[in-house]
Parts: sequence; C-alpha cells; structure tokens
Amino acid sequence: MKEKIKNIISKKIVNKDKLPFIVLIGIFILIHIKMNINFGDDLVYRTQFSTPWEGMVSFYKTWASPSLLSLIQFYLVRLPDIVFKICNILMILLSAYSISKITKDKEAKYTNWIIVFFIILYPFMQMATAGWIVTSVSYIFPTAFGLYSFVYLRYILDGKKISKLNYCLFFISLILGLGQLQMACIIFGIYFVLNIFFAINKRVYKFAIFQNIIAFLFCIYHATAPGNMNRSIHETATWFSDFGMISTVNKIKLGFTSTLGNLTLSSNIFFLCFVFLLVVGVYYKYNDVLYRLISLIPLLALMIFGMFKSIFKDIFPDLVNLMNNGSNDFLQINAYNFYSKINYLTIILGVIIVGCILISMYLIFENTLKMLIVEIIFLAGFSSRMIMSFSPTIYASSTRTFIFLYFSIILCAVFIFNQISKNTTEKKQKDLLMYIGIVSAISYLQLLVML
Repeated sequence: MKEKIKNIISKKIVNKDKLPFIVLIGIFILIHIKMNINFGDDLVYRTQFSTPWEGMVSFYKTWASPSLLSLIQFYLVRLPDIVFKICNILMILLSAYSISKITKDKEAKYTNWIIVFFIILYPFMQMATAGWIVTSVSYIFPTAFGLYSFVYLRYILDGKKISKLNYCLFFISLILGLGQLQMACIIFGIYFVLNIFFAINKRVYKFAIFQNIIAFLFCIYHATAPGNMNRSIHETATWFSDFGMISTVNKIKLGFTSTLGNLTLSSNIFFLCFVFLLVVGVYYKYNDVLYRLISLIPLLALMIFGMFKSIFKDIFPDLVNLMNNGSNDFLQINAYNFYSKINYLTIILGVIIVGCILISMYLIFENTLKMLIVEIIFLAGFSSRMIMSFSPTIYASSTRTFIFLYFSIILCAVFIFNQISKNTTEKKQKDLLMYIGIVSAISYLQLLVML
C-alpha cells in the first residue's frame, strides 16, 4: 500500500511539470506574509480620492494615461490587504505559466524549474519603491498579462488550433497588458516585426494584425493623454530640471548608460546567471576560441566593473574609475568632459556588451526562427527600458522600470537552457540547475531578510 501511494505521488506530483509552480506559490506566499503594504503611494491612493472613478478622471487630466490597471489599483488599495496579496501571487504564477507556454520544448525536461529559479532571482524589492500595491499593479500585472497575450503567438507558430475561449482570454490579457506604456511598446514592437515576418512568408493572421492595431492605438493614447504631458512638466521641475535642455541624442545616451549600468556595474546576481548561461550555451556547442571569448565578454565585464570592482580597482584603478561614476551607473558625458574622447569608452563598452550578447545568442540558435524570436525578445526588453530616456524620471523611477527587460531576459534564458539541454547530458543539465538553484535560494533568503 505504501509503495502504491509512493508511486502515485511520484507519477502524479513529483515528476509532473506542475511541481515547480507549486514550489513557486509556496515561496511567494511566505514573501507576501512578510510584506508590509501600508506606506507610500498605497496610502495616497487610498485617501486622496473619494471613489476609484474620481481618481481615474483626475489622473487622466493631471497625472497619467489611466487604464483598467489604474482602476484595479484604486480598488485594491481600498480592499483588505489579503486581496492584493492573493492577486499578486496569481500574477506571478501567470507570468511563470505564460513563460512556460511560450518556451515549451518537448526535449527539455527541466524548463519549469529554470523559470522558477529566474523569477526568484528577480529583485522583487524593486516593487516596494513606491508602495507594494501601486507599483506591483503598475508593473507586475501588465507583465503577466502581456506575457499571456504572447502565448497566442506561440500557438500560431506551432499551428495549434485556438478556441473561442482562448481568443477571448488573449484579447482581455492584451488590453490589460497595454495599460502600461512600456509594455504597450513591447507588444506593438513584437507584433509589428512578427506580422512583417508572417507577410513575407505569405502567412496572414487577422487576429495578430488586429492586436497590432490595438497596441498602436494604445501607444498613441499613452503618448497624447493630457495627464502624461502635465505629469512630465511636474516631474521635470521636481526631479530633472535640465531635462528639457538635453538633446535627443544625449537622452538616448542617458537611457543606454543607465540601463547597462544597472546590469553590469553592480552585484547583479540575476544578470550574472543569464550571462553564465550564455557562456555555457556557447561552450557546449563550439570549440572555437573566438566564439567562446565573445560569450565571455559580458561575464568578464560584470566581474571587473560590477561584482569584484573593489578588487579590480586596486589592480586597474583608472579603467574601473573610467567606467563607473560611483553610483552604479556608467560615467556620464557632460559639458565638462564632452571633448575628452577617452570618456566615450563607456558607450563603446556598452555597445560591445550588448553586441556580444546578441552574437552569443545567434551562435547558440544559429540561423533559425527561434534565433530571430530570442533576439527580438531581448531587444524589445532592452528597448522598453530605453523608453525611459525620454522621461524626466529616468533616475527617480528607480529600478522598477527594469522589470520588462528582466522578464525578457528570463524568456531568453529559458530558451537558451532548452537549447543547452539538446547539446548535453541530463547530468550536466541537473548540475546547471543545481548551481542556479543554489544562487536563487540565497537570493530568496536575502529578500526575506530585507522584508
């Protein structure tokens, strides 16, 4: 009898793809139990407006481009804390489930585990920067819904039949995902590129074109809403008074350097695991020294200028100081150092890092459709952060605006892990999982201490 029960548990639970998601739920239940949500914008949203609809009207006129997500925010801050916590856990689970659906590969046995480990590695304290409820609904919710809307693309690429219910769910998810500007731009960009690809290959999907049009209209709405324009004026005066005097080129430079600075000039464990996977993916597939060196460059940059910069600063002080301004950001080029050509090494380094990541992914997937998809995902995520180049809150918004880049990296990491699974033994796959799992466990314990 005991053996029978053991076999049932083994077959039905332990060996099933659902187990990683069960673990993920348990992990985030504990996080949300420790979470204190009575501060920041959560309190402001709760008390500033008498009704959610009053808040929506006020936001449209003075502060934002409100959407269904905004309405959800106004209701959740008024409801018992437990309601938000349950919803937030479900959104995290939806994100994991969607990534699993998008990256599904029959030859890869441990896909869901790598998804869970990378989600745990994501620095969730970023969601506390302006209040847990408001920030999470603004960033985690659209991430989850946006990811689920992309499952539709995987369905049509696989030639899978789509039910009317699925069409409804994809459309609802699309509308909710489009409620955030960065996610709206990602959705529009990905659908635009893939619709062109489909047209070239004489495959036209009316629903994909329809979604692309809806995404475009939402982008226009976000760009022209009076609240966003009024907010930009207010935020410029508050956070970045010289922002209006900066040229478009220099704004793009600020976005590029601040983005690369977050990834490489700090002890970014999340990015470390990603570039480590890149190295492993290339090393398992090629013996060519040049190819391996290309994959190593992002990892070496993170080690020298981020993880171990205190050590390398003693060995190469001028080099480390050149790349770092002391605040986890690439050295900025301004009126005082504009004519010093050596300072442009910061831009060159950033271009090299991004270029090596893209080349490494090309080497791993070669000239395939999957390569195109992975490259688009990474560039879309990177571009979502670059959008902040045109916001005076590029620094004031803190690190929460990186979430779309981080989750695009998770998607890329899972695709890479699946590809590694095809080029190596199961034992090596388990070893790789173990290393990343240990790092994610340490990261999780650190998060619990910080809460």
